[in-house]
Amino acid sequence: MPAYSYMITNRRYPTAIIDPQSPLDGNTLWWYVATAQANDPNYEDYQSLTADAQASAPPKFVQAVVTELQNQGSATPSLTLFIHGLNTTWSYAVRDTATLGANLASMAGYDGLVIGFSWPSMGELDLIEYADSFPQPAQSGTARGNVMCSLASFGSLIAFTQQLAAQVPGLQLNVVCHSEGNYLLMNGLAANSGAGITETIMLAADINNGALQTPASGLTGSAAAIAAQSSRVTVYYSSNDNTLALSEGAFSTELSFPLSMDTGAYHNPAFFGRLGLAGPSYDQGPQASNMASVDCSAVVNQVYVGQLSPSVYPAGTVLHSAYLYIPQVIQDIAATLTGTAPGAVANRTPLLNNGQYFMSAET
Repeated sequence: MPAYSYMITNRRYPTAIIDPQSPLDGNTLWWYVATAQANDPNYEDYQSLTADAQASAPPKFVQAVVTELQNQGSATPSLTLFIHGLNTTWSYAVRDTATLGANLASMAGYDGLVIGFSWPSMGELDLIEYADSFPQPAQSGTARGNVMCSLASFGSLIAFTQQLAAQVPGLQLNVVCHSEGNYLLMNGLAANSGAGITETIMLAADINNGALQTPASGLTGSAAAIAAQSSRVTVYYSSNDNTLALSEGAFSTELSFPLSMDTGAYHNPAFFGRLGLAGPSYDQGPQASNMASVDCSAVVNQVYVGQLSPSVYPAGTVLHSAYLYIPQVIQDIAATLTGTAPGAVANRTPLLNNGQYFMSAET
């Protein structure tokens, strides 16, 4: 079990009471540590190790993380980066990172280190600007504009993980992205090479469902860099995700009522489906050869989560975020992070012979 908790962010003012949601300039980052406990959900416990943002991790941060990884006592020590989605404040980013880390440990025995990367993800009032164009230009002040302004700092994050890999033999780097965090990873890896990711987990991905289709051409295969820089990619999706249903149908270049799905729909005009709602575009073409997908509709639905204890699934949790709480999903993620072959993960039933699986509601 890790001793401390860690967060990395390119928010300009991460701890401001009223978060203006603006990114740092250039490739700089803040490096935060909480020494109270592992997977600490209290944002007030986190302290920056530097007075100013900087591109390189401070030596105390590096040494603390290296010590955590070495203390795992494994030939393949594991570091998992978590990237949150849209409408996430700093305090929620801390909470969600801690939730993932704590649940992986308690529900599935995962002993790897989970670190959060928090970007200025804006809020619900940003959605009109968020839908304006594809791709969004690098201009601070909108969710996708902030993503594009984060690509240089994401490069600094990759450089940090490469530094760790040089100091910790056998290090396994994983990335877990939720919702709009997948859009950041998609663009971050397209702009920066050499990430060397072992397992990429895409939860409720708010990107087009042709993003991993091959061959990459034009708007098809926009997430090719994720597949290219990962040993394996696993997509988790649910047809019951009402947040992504809104993403799929509500926003177009000309909002109208009833809500239309014309060819101006944002994200990618060629693919109306959200990857986290419909799953990959198997019906339109072959997918990345190192990708597997898991249909979680049997557990990511309101009826199922309504039967879970509040201690497992807290009141007020939206279904879009259920992946961080549902035991079957957490156990599936942990099995994937530890290298279990796709067809050998418990509670998975193969749907087709192309890496597509269905998660059952059994425990």
